[in-house]
Amino acid sequence: TEVLVVYPGSRDHLDEFVQAAKKTEKAEVDQIPFPLLLDEELSAVGYFNIASNLAHPSTFIIDKQGNVRLAYVGADMSADRPSINSILSVLKSSEQ
Repeated sequence: TEVLVVYPGSRDHLDEFVQAAKKTEKAEVDQIPFPLLLDEELSAVGYFNIASNLAHPSTFIIDKQGNVRLAYVGADMSADRPSINSILSVLKSSEQ
């Protein structure tokens, strides 16, 4: 399993995003623990058809064949994310 963070927007605002991502409710980290991809042309946004939810945290699980196994777009900017158990379940079923 590989985890990637995709930032949909201009490089001009990337540092703000990185600084905000480093601060969590429980601790502050020195670096984001996943590779960070910049999507200035909004290619991923177009592919997943999430332009209207651009500011919402989104989680996608894509298998090795490029099939989307999980697509979850948060309702708002809160901590609305899929549960760890649901993510692990999808990952486990993708292995088979």
